[in-house]
Amino acid sequence: MIHLIRMKKIFFSIVSPILMFPIVAHALTLENPLGNTGVNSISALIDKITTALVEAAAPIVTIMVLVGAFKMLTAGDNETKFQDGKKTITYAVIGMAVVLLAKGIELVIKDFFGVK
Repeated sequence: MIHLIRMKKIFFSIVSPILMFPIVAHALTLENPLGNTGVNSISALIDKITTALVEAAAPIVTIMVLVGAFKMLTAGDNETKFQDGKKTITYAVIGMAVVLLAKGIELVIKDFFGVK
């Protein structure tokens, strides 16, 4: 008998908040989580993200190209260090190409759907 009473208490403590949720949820108003950033649509959000990626990638790629060039210049007769520097430059350029391609795809999709 005590076990049954305990089960009822557990059941009602779980079920009653679930049953009351529609009443509470109806009273809530949701604010824009991005605040006053000017983002009111998905396209504006994607534009902000891709623009930030391009702006962040440019100095990183510049630094990585300089690091790769430094590795190549200081390699001397060591072929593996020279190849390592070459790979660093190659991967930096590929990374920048991917970021620019993402921005380009975003612009093409916006133009295709007529979003401004």
